[in-house]
Amino acid sequence: QAPFAMPRLWRHRRAAPPRGAMGRCTDGLLVALLLFWREAIPVFAAAVANSTVDVDRGTNATSRQSRRLEALLVGTNWQWPASTKLAFVYNLKVSGVVRATLTAENTPPGLSVITVASGTREDAEGGPPVLYTNLRITVPSPTQFTSLHENAAVKLVTTNDRYSCYRTDNKVPVGFAGRDNGVAGSAKDTIKGDLGYTTQMVSLTRQDTGGADNMLLATTKIIFMWGGTYHLCYTPDGTFDAGVNKANMVDVSIKVLGVKSPCSNPPSSSVKEDGCIEKERWDCFFGREGDGSVNNCIFSFKDDGARLGWSVTTGDRSKLTWSDPYGADTIDVGTGKYTQAERFSTAPKWCAVAPPTGTSSIFNTDTTGTILVADKYTAAEMPPVKSTQSEAFTLSACYCPSYDVDTGEPCSGLTGTAADRCCEKHEEFIQMVGRIYYWTIRICDMANYAGVRSSSSPAGCASPYRRVLPQQKFVLRIECPPGGACESEGNNLVRYVEPTVDSSLPSWKETHPCRVTGESAAAVWPTASASGSATGGDRVDYKVWYAQPVKINKSLKQQIDVCYTNSIVSAYYFKVGTIKTADAFAFASKFPAHWDDTNKVGKKTIRYAGYEGSFTMYSGISGAAKSPYDGNPFSGKAMSYFMSFDRERLWGVGSAITTLESYLGLDKKMNVDTQTELDKECQKNRPSAFLTSSNPLPLAQVPTAESQHLTFSGPSQNEYITVNVAGVIAVCYCAIISDSNQCEITSNWMYAGRMTIQGPEGGSTLWEFDTNIVVKMRISGWGLSQDDRLRIIPSTASCTDNSGNPTGATSFKTGCPAMNGVDCKDAETNTDITLNVFSGPGKDLFGGDQANTIVGIEVQDTVSHIEFSDNIHDLIHEGDIITIEYDSITINSKATAGDETPTEKYDKYLLSGEYDYQDTTGSSQTLEKFQLGHKVSKIENNGVVEPKKLSIPIGWPLTGRPTFTFPARSGSPGGRWTVRSRAETGEELRGTAATTPGSDLKVCWGVRVTGATTYYQQAGTLKFIDPPQMSQAAVYMTTVQTKAIAPTVIYFKTGATRAEYSTTTGKTKLMLRFLDISEDNGKLEWYFAEDHKPTCPSAGGCPTKPNPDQEVLYRNARQYLCGRLFSELWSEDAEGFPVPTGCYFSKRWRDYAVTLGNSNPFYQEVTLVFNAKNGLKANTKYMMVMNARNPTTLNPSAAAIPVVDLYTMCAEDTGCIRPYKVFEKATGSITRATVPRSDDMNNPRLSVTNGFNILSSNTPDDGTLNLSEMNIMQIKLTAGPGLRSIRPQAIIRMYMSPLTQWNVGRAQCTASCVPFEEVSSARCSGSVGCDPEAVLNTAHHDAYNAIKL
Repeated sequence: QAPFAMPRLWRHRRAAPPRGAMGRCTDGLLVALLLFWREAIPVFAAAVANSTVDVDRGTNATSRQSRRLEALLVGTNWQWPASTKLAFVYNLKVSGVVRATLTAENTPPGLSVITVASGTREDAEGGPPVLYTNLRITVPSPTQFTSLHENAAVKLVTTNDRYSCYRTDNKVPVGFAGRDNGVAGSAKDTIKGDLGYTTQMVSLTRQDTGGADNMLLATTKIIFMWGGTYHLCYTPDGTFDAGVNKANMVDVSIKVLGVKSPCSNPPSSSVKEDGCIEKERWDCFFGREGDGSVNNCIFSFKDDGARLGWSVTTGDRSKLTWSDPYGADTIDVGTGKYTQAERFSTAPKWCAVAPPTGTSSIFNTDTTGTILVADKYTAAEMPPVKSTQSEAFTLSACYCPSYDVDTGEPCSGLTGTAADRCCEKHEEFIQMVGRIYYWTIRICDMANYAGVRSSSSPAGCASPYRRVLPQQKFVLRIECPPGGACESEGNNLVRYVEPTVDSSLPSWKETHPCRVTGESAAAVWPTASASGSATGGDRVDYKVWYAQPVKINKSLKQQIDVCYTNSIVSAYYFKVGTIKTADAFAFASKFPAHWDDTNKVGKKTIRYAGYEGSFTMYSGISGAAKSPYDGNPFSGKAMSYFMSFDRERLWGVGSAITTLESYLGLDKKMNVDTQTELDKECQKNRPSAFLTSSNPLPLAQVPTAESQHLTFSGPSQNEYITVNVAGVIAVCYCAIISDSNQCEITSNWMYAGRMTIQGPEGGSTLWEFDTNIVVKMRISGWGLSQDDRLRIIPSTASCTDNSGNPTGATSFKTGCPAMNGVDCKDAETNTDITLNVFSGPGKDLFGGDQANTIVGIEVQDTVSHIEFSDNIHDLIHEGDIITIEYDSITINSKATAGDETPTEKYDKYLLSGEYDYQDTTGSSQTLEKFQLGHKVSKIENNGVVEPKKLSIPIGWPLTGRPTFTFPARSGSPGGRWTVRSRAETGEELRGTAATTPGSDLKVCWGVRVTGATTYYQQAGTLKFIDPPQMSQAAVYMTTVQTKAIAPTVIYFKTGATRAEYSTTTGKTKLMLRFLDISEDNGKLEWYFAEDHKPTCPSAGGCPTKPNPDQEVLYRNARQYLCGRLFSELWSEDAEGFPVPTGCYFSKRWRDYAVTLGNSNPFYQEVTLVFNAKNGLKANTKYMMVMNARNPTTLNPSAAAIPVVDLYTMCAEDTGCIRPYKVFEKATGSITRATVPRSDDMNNPRLSVTNGFNILSSNTPDDGTLNLSEMNIMQIKLTAGPGLRSIRPQAIIRMYMSPLTQWNVGRAQCTASCVPFEEVSSARCSGSVGCDPEAVLNTAHHDAYNAIKL
């Protein structure tokens, strides 16, 4: 409790010592009461606008402990008196205007911490927002500073012990007090703040306040740069001499609100300097159009997980924002070097000057805003870069150390609206915590990598690529952000690193792959030594690797990170971008035209089986919008080979061996890892000799430095390819080639895409048709279209004869059947037969019109379900390959194709199954396409097949999934589709002669383009055969009168050995072809089974016939039509004549004749259709009765006259051994002569009113004769009057109907003549003969069914 005596350092007012004192210290001894009170008071770091912060010493006696003299160095340990004050004074300045002068000091007793703020300056004219201009230390009266303090000084240290005063390495960097060094507008950082590295010691002068020298004052320019807690070390004589221990700590802690950094550049450096936090780097990156960008720009000062060496001392608010973008560096355009000594932008943007409105076009701040929380618990993530940003840029990172610009005080303690305002205005973000460098990379080709990019000269890599083509050289150009991002020394390096889960971390993370991972083996440098040694040059606007271009040995849709370092020595790598490989390879339509004319310039890319062509890939695609085909040009060599995708069965084992498509399940759905799976198959290196003999394909070698075309045509570009068979091929590709021109290792092979080789299935396909039957030919294949044609040629010819124009066979007719002889001609040597494919809208199964289109789609991850307007399964079968017309698809509601992005166009390719050759997409070019198509599958719900839906194996992930619609266009509602795996001719072919055994005709397939057809491949063989003959057939008329319409019996007996009648499981039919129905000179013309009225033929009432162009088609066959066509159907079979399911008839046909005046007869067909297993039987007699007419007089005395051909045959393909199979054929002939009808009305004839009467009726009620009760029939025939009466030698025949049921026996009947009582001259003489007759030859049908009088 001794008095506080400081005989040398302090001068006391005279006062008696208190009573009870223990004693009095002698001169030279110091009794010190050392107080330790550590309540930190915040101080604004690096810019608290002219505020003064006072630090109060606590005066509670119990809070101080006397330090015993003997425990310290004698005479050296001294202490400050209680209630000593420390104060900082600053001007509250906003935008260069002083609003107030503020003092921050401690108010004793009890407060031993002062709070200030870290900060920076505004601009050259305005100066820093928080610049402390005065520092003062005040001791309480009666203590005074004596002359011993004449050279007093302080310095800023980080630890609170006397030893810190003596150390020379305990410096604290401070901020810049100004930039202009007295020269307005200068950008040089020359005015350093006090108490820092440059001016560590600040001298104090004694000040008399009220008659006592109790204040030390310094005029300063102090700006705190770092947040944290600091201390002032005091020396009374300016020496900080450890030897005399005069230095002491001002016992007031300075709490600086703000961010602290390790202040090293790069982080491995130990160099620190005043203002160094402003040069701290925050290296971020963005991809072109936002591609590949992630939230990699993160500021973390958190207690857990902060950037190494970084921390923050927070107040009530702790937030971050940024400045406007820096201007461009001032460089020499030619050398790329700085033209100023300071490596800095000509237009840097400082913190607290203005809001970052200049970044509104750079960032998407819709969800983040421009002010971010960054404190001990929360990291700040910069907003995403907009897709429109293309140039590297630099910002200042600006921190608000809980600073309220309206009061100049910390936010702490403020409530209500004042607190809400804190750290919300740009003037409050006063601490610059580094420069945010936003890097970007450009993928350039060999020709455009160099040059300065600017608005006036955008030469450098003017059209960069968004993707690199796998295994192709590219030039990497790293764009340097302004403001010192790139060093001018050529010590920089680039490293390609495999992405990991840590790749999205900010580059400052110690675990970032750029910092801990070596270069990926996927980066293939020209030489092994180039990796880790090739620099990007010494320019500061960009770094470029031209002399050592790299290949990325990765498959499609892969990526690799690009890491960069400014220094080979420190090798601090950070991520500057991500390189992605192309989404897809593009194909070209033809051999590139820019190569030597001696080569076959313009040779088309292979697209047809049997076609000699080229195979060319295409790249060098870039544009204003991203394309899946985006990628750099080709260079050097490459190899390729083809795998059969859906034809050869090579995958799997045993009975499960199948196609590659089926093996991977790609016929049902696409797989998530389809590319990887097909890469693995390519790496098995199994070229198919079945597809082409030149497999692998000829070497591709680009003859120039770069080319958009990569043609596999050999070193001299003169070798070509022929794919032998149609089908989908998978293309395997390798461009890392050994010195021996082989793919260096098999793992370098990758899958590059698919394309359809158009053509028929071919192989052992055999068409076999019976002669004189009109048939259609159906083919299976790939890529079939309406432009496809068939030509039938002799067995000795080849489809490729005469450059694909072979001489055709002529043993058949085309265009059959024909009306009026306009078609159905004999084939000529150049006859092309059109193939038709099913499409919607289009034709149905029977040739009728249908408009079944796509009306909707449900897109899933790996499949899509397409919905049609009607039942689709009759038109599209399970396993069919279809395409959807590109122009009938609308994507993402885009009104026109011109509104679609390249990605949307590609998605339409994927859905349509048709792709553009990318070298034909220019506005001046004719667009050409190739097909791929989709294999369809049925969709079942609870075991029930959806009638209007099909599934195709293409899908899209939910993220970024496009929407598709099919609006009506050009009068065609819905999406238009085409089946590409099946085609058929019209039902128009008719063989006229059987093919010579062993000399089957060949069927050639070709394509018609611009009016000419070229044939490429044999689709199969064809032979016509004469069908087997029935055992019996004949036609029997019931009249000999020419042109009379009367019942006619058609008789036939089926063969005994024809097994087809019983083995055929499908529908069958019986076709009657009436060979000559010409009205004037025909042989036999059929009529409907209608009754004859008595007025026929003179006054009408005869049976009718169809009009010449009237017909009933097969699909409209009806049973009631059989009743209109036939009056009787009979069989000797116990089960009777099989009941037809329907009948139909054709138009009146006539074949073409070369001679003038067509001499070919008209003919017509009538057909009965039977259900499966309910048709005709073998070795059985059948009769059919129809009305018919003989147009001309027949005289068969020389030979029988054929009038009708009968064919028993299959009705449909299903259940038949082959289409149109004829079981048997017969020709029915007439053997009975006919005579003309007399036109003399006075000839004998029956009376119109009572010419025929049954007299022996036994049922009086209705006059009917019931023969089951009485087998005698008595008939009265009455002739007409006068000359129409019955005369001698007249013949009367009565035909018993039904003809097939009556049998009156062989016995003669009796008849007599009775004079007509009304005519007196009528008389009878002689006898009347009455004999039974058989209409048919009794060998055919032993029944007498007519009576001759």
